[in-house]
Amino acid sequence: MKIFSILMVTSFLSFSALAKNTLPADLIITNAKVYTLSWDDPANDGTPAQTAPFNEGQWQPDASTVVIGNGKVLAVGGNEILKQWQSEKARIIDVKQATLLPGFVDSHVHVAELGEILTRINLTTETTPEEV
Repeated sequence: MKIFSILMVTSFLSFSALAKNTLPADLIITNAKVYTLSWDDPANDGTPAQTAPFNEGQWQPDASTVVIGNGKVLAVGGNEILKQWQSEKARIIDVKQATLLPGFVDSHVHVAELGEILTRINLTTETTPEEV
């Protein structure tokens, strides 16, 4: 019972800190094309979900500002969240409409090799010398 009480108090305090924006923002990224990928999965035929920011055949960003603190994404939204999180400590970067995927971590990429692959002939589906 004692452990349960401690967990409840800790959870409440953590939630209260988030709700009041008392966690410090280290970085605020503004003027971005933010795609949160928080919408539902597409249909089996690939049609974007109703909740996806896909209008008239075009993908649209679903936010423009990302707030980061202590290495974690604290908030994502429009310019209205800038005022809520702005402080003397927070560094603000205007990314001039660059695309941003918050929370997306690409663990391993060889960018030069990725471009080089486009200059090669793809024979991965060929199984016999005749097909080549």
